[in-house]
Amino acid sequence: MFRFPSDSPGEFLIRRYLPAISGALQGLARLGNAFDMVGIMSCPRFVATWGDPKVIEGLERAAATGREAAAWAAGLRKIQAQLKAQRFPALVSGSAKAPFDFLGDHLRGTKEIVLDLLGADRQGYVNAV
Repeated sequence: MFRFPSDSPGEFLIRRYLPAISGALQGLARLGNAFDMVGIMSCPRFVATWGDPKVIEGLERAAATGREAAAWAAGLRKIQAQLKAQRFPALVSGSAKAPFDFLGDHLRGTKEIVLDLLGADRQGYVNAV
């Protein structure tokens, strides 16, 4: 889990979660932590991590992935426009994810979130399971 401010949710997602789920993005784990940059004197140390070959490779792969996703989205928009012209409903009109689902699916795990919600009753639940 994250320890604010050294690991904000954004830092966690970029430097821990993405490298863990995608081998191509493992270099992002070596990025400097933006929260370590507390003033102009620490800026060069933070920015220097961007020059790490593994970070560069991770960022280049992320950029390539972004270009591919943009091309896919452009093709999808073209298809959606054609379908709309024929009066079909939109493929996607919006989405949302409940905070419990986001935390459980991406950060803590469903079991851990449920145990967090139980609070003081946690040990009794763990023993019962």
